[in-house]
Amino acid sequence: MMGRASPLIPPPHASNEISLVELLKACAQQRDLCKGNELHDDILNRGLLHSNLFIGNALINMYAKCGALRKAEDVFEAMPFRDIVSWNALVSGYAHNGKAEDTFNCFERMQCEGFSPNSITFISLLQACGTIQAVQKGEELHAEIEKKGYLGTGTILGNAVLDMYAKCGELVKAQRFFNKLGALNVISWTALINGYSQHGHDKEALKTFAWMKRAGFLPNAVTYACVLKACGNIGTSDIGEKIHIDMARRGFIGTGNMLLHSLIDMYAKCGELGKAQEIFDSIVENDVMTWTALISGYCQYGYDQKPLECFEHMKHEGISPTALTFASVLKCCGSIKALDKGEELHADTILMGFLDEDIGLANALVSMYVKCDALMEAQHMFDNLSVRDVVTWSSLIAGFCQHQDIQEALDCLEQMMEGGISPDAMTFICIVQACSGLKEVEKGMELHCELARRELLDDNAVLGNSLVDLYAKCGLLAKAEEVFNMLPSRTLVAWSVLISGYCLHGLDEDALRCFERMKGEFVSPDAVTFAGILGACSSVGAAEKGIEIHSEIYRMRMLGTDTVLSSALVDMYAKCGLLALAKEVFDQLPVQDVVSWSALITGYHDNGHVKEALNCFERMKHQGISPDGVTFICVLDACSSIDAYHSGQMYYEAMSASFGIIPTLEHHTCMAVLYGRAGQLDKSISVIKKTQSCHYPPLWRSFIAACRKWGNMTLGRLAFEHSLQEDT
Repeated sequence: MMGRASPLIPPPHASNEISLVELLKACAQQRDLCKGNELHDDILNRGLLHSNLFIGNALINMYAKCGALRKAEDVFEAMPFRDIVSWNALVSGYAHNGKAEDTFNCFERMQCEGFSPNSITFISLLQACGTIQAVQKGEELHAEIEKKGYLGTGTILGNAVLDMYAKCGELVKAQRFFNKLGALNVISWTALINGYSQHGHDKEALKTFAWMKRAGFLPNAVTYACVLKACGNIGTSDIGEKIHIDMARRGFIGTGNMLLHSLIDMYAKCGELGKAQEIFDSIVENDVMTWTALISGYCQYGYDQKPLECFEHMKHEGISPTALTFASVLKCCGSIKALDKGEELHADTILMGFLDEDIGLANALVSMYVKCDALMEAQHMFDNLSVRDVVTWSSLIAGFCQHQDIQEALDCLEQMMEGGISPDAMTFICIVQACSGLKEVEKGMELHCELARRELLDDNAVLGNSLVDLYAKCGLLAKAEEVFNMLPSRTLVAWSVLISGYCLHGLDEDALRCFERMKGEFVSPDAVTFAGILGACSSVGAAEKGIEIHSEIYRMRMLGTDTVLSSALVDMYAKCGLLALAKEVFDQLPVQDVVSWSALITGYHDNGHVKEALNCFERMKHQGISPDGVTFICVLDACSSIDAYHSGQMYYEAMSASFGIIPTLEHHTCMAVLYGRAGQLDKSISVIKKTQSCHYPPLWRSFIAACRKWGNMTLGRLAFEHSLQEDT
């Protein structure tokens, strides 16, 4: 009697079937779906799917690797018998294509049908956990892997556990697990480096990269891509350039566009756009990734038209944009308020079906409409989205804040939280800054309570500074200082905001005290801080302190680099009566603008040198500097003080005729005084009526004084009665 054939002896036609398996593996490796479909048809025609488990498994794997998951499922369901390899092929396909929920569902079904996971199954499940950052599920899998003793069998599964923790942002656990791994390889190091970079710890990523090289491990292409990303994120082009040289030395340049894309992206993010363009131009055939990296770089650094030109050039070369490309170009449209182009791109994204699946693109569209002041379109876009995240909500809230509709922004914030989306620091920063600009202090205080409850002030300096600014601008300086003192770290911005608040509300002594305290904490002032504190010195006449600050500015080599600061110095000396020093600083300015001229003119006038003030005004015009409204107030007041009626009349008429300045209430008051002193009471009363602000007390007081001087008691009595009526 003939016995059963040994499974090691191939049945008839086995060599042909083995060839089919090898061909399917090749299709999977090359992602050749077209050839794979032809082989599938051949397999069905020959009835091999029901008789050969190896071919069925290879077919599932091929479809899964090519991203054709529906076909992989169809093959799987059609197979009469399945083994662990069949299940792993489908589970791996779901995980590899980012379908985390399908991965877990397939795994549960596999267990229900009596199959136990092996190390390959666990690798796919851990990958799915990393994709959706399901750290709790990942920890459960890690415990089961430890229990089964699989971690001692090789580094592949260990690397999968490490990668899961890193992608989930559990970097302390990732580092601890890394330290315990018995056998490390380049994949282990790369997983850790990628985790640090992915979650914003770019300096730690670069440290780990250096540590890896010291340990004798050579980076691979993925490692290089991760560290280049870290360099770009923190703008360290010097380190990035060294990595570039190392890649070239080891022959990685020219092996494909992935690393060239990473290099373009790194240089672009670091502002080295010339180098980014140079690498781009050296590529024989650029793909959508390299184009997108270049476009993003130009967008980031404010090149208004260049990204749009690149985008059109890319399309002209027959390269279809991705959702990320569209998002980058839309950002540029928002920056330059190119609404028409933005709407055109919006239509293209709908035609290409990107909006149904890419939240980043949807957010870019909402933001574009907001920045283009098309709030209605932004709201419509927002309302039609099936999925919204914190960025979507924050973009719309920013739009309401931009249009000073604080209540709508707050309502939006409430709806966002009711929908289960927690606002981040940037959401709150936007609303707090809007409250600050509109001096909505009560709403700001409500936000402050919410921020304290969420403990968001503990680690966000910008948010803390915004709150200090809100209270300072609203005049609640004690509250501003209270928030300031509670900040975990007090930056120069925080100090400057508080000092500016004191100056704004006339608390100049407090501003000077705050300035000294800042220096005591070894925080160096910048030009903005110095300008503010010089203003405080001007107000209280603290000339000695102003001279001391001048010396400090000189030591820090700031003189001549900032026109606002230089003008503040001129103004401080002028207001303190040190006109020779004011003139000396003024003469040394590399650029003498209207602000510095006005400061000098005001100083001469306020210190009784009226003719010198008017001479200075003429020299300013002679040098081609157009005066502003502030300059004219001083000049008209100077004419009034020396009874220069005709000169004042000439300057007053020239304001609008020659310089396009519409006279304000202060200008009219100066003229009313000038006419009154010259005895032109009819012209004086005419100016008062022209102001449409007859209730303005200084106008009536100046007119009454003029009536007294010229003995016109009738007009004086009428003016007095009118002023009494206005007071009541």
